[in-house]
Amino acid sequence: MTDHIDINLQNWEERAAIHARDVTGDYMLDRFRAGEDSLHAIESAELGDISGKRVLHLQCHIGLDTFCLARRGAAVTGLDFSGSALAIARRLSEETGIKADFVQGTVDQAADLTPGPFDLVFTTWGTICWLPHMAIWAKVIASVLAPGGELYFADAHPAFAVLEDSDGRLAPTYDFQTPADIPLRFVNETTYTGDPTILSHQSTREWIHSLSAVLGGANRCWTDDNDVSRARSLALAGFAGPGARVRTNVASSRGISANSAVVLLESEKDCVESTPRQSTRRPAECCLCTSGIAPADRRVSA
Repeated sequence: MTDHIDINLQNWEERAAIHARDVTGDYMLDRFRAGEDSLHAIESAELGDISGKRVLHLQCHIGLDTFCLARRGAAVTGLDFSGSALAIARRLSEETGIKADFVQGTVDQAADLTPGPFDLVFTTWGTICWLPHMAIWAKVIASVLAPGGELYFADAHPAFAVLEDSDGRLAPTYDFQTPADIPLRFVNETTYTGDPTILSHQSTREWIHSLSAVLGGANRCWTDDNDVSRARSLALAGFAGPGARVRTNVASSRGISANSAVVLLESEKDCVESTPRQSTRRPAECCLCTSGIAPADRRVSA
C-alpha cells in the first residue's frame, strides 16, 4: 500500500508547483489574492457561520480552501502529504496575512499529527479517490472530532467515477468499488488544469468508493442515536445511523440543480485493476454533500 501512496506523492509534488504558477487561471490565484472566495456556493451555503470553530482541512493541497475557511473566522489546520504543496501554502499565508497552520502527513496520521480535537473536519472535491480504505478514513475523522463536532464532505457522486469518455460518449468502464490492494492505474502527461507542462511522474493510483462504502464506513463509527439535525436541506447526513433520513442532491460543480431525492439508510451492511493508460475522465457533474454530528460519548479511535 505504501508504494501506491508514494507513487501518488511523487505526482502531487510535481503538480503543486504547476498549480502555484496557475498559468491557466484554473486555481484563480490572482482572484484569491484579491480577496475572492474559492469555495463553491453549495459549500458556503452548507457551512454557515464557522467563526471561532477549530477546523481540520484534510488533503488541503496548496491551501486555498484552508484560507477561505480562515477568512470566515475559523482557526484552521490544513493537512496534506505533499511537502511542496504545504511550502506553497505557507508562502501564501505570509503573502496574504491569512493565518492557518499546516501539517505534513497522510490522512491516517491525522490524529497523531494535528492539534485536535476539532469542531469541524472539512474535506471536499477529489479527496477520497486517493484513499484506499473508507472505514479507516471514517475512524480517523471520528478520532479527531470533539464531542458534537461535524464532518463536512462534498464530492462528485461516485456513480460518475465508473464512466469513461469513449468517442464522445460516457460509457461504464470501471467497477463501482475498487479493491484496496488493487487500485486503478492511470497515466497522465499533464495535470488537470490545462497547463501544458509535462510531468516527470505521470502515474497515479486511485480508488473508486461506492456510496454505500462511504456511508457504511461512517455508520460503523457512530451509533443510531446521533444528532443529525444540523444536516441541512442540501446535505447528505453521512454519519447518521441506521434508519436516519438522507438527502442526496444532483448538482453541477459550480451550481445546484433542482434534482434531488430522499433515501433511507436501513442497515450498516449498505458497506480490477485497469491497465496503465491515459485517463480521459472529465469532471463529474454531480455533487454529494455530507454533514453529520459526532455523539458526545461515542468517539472511535483510529
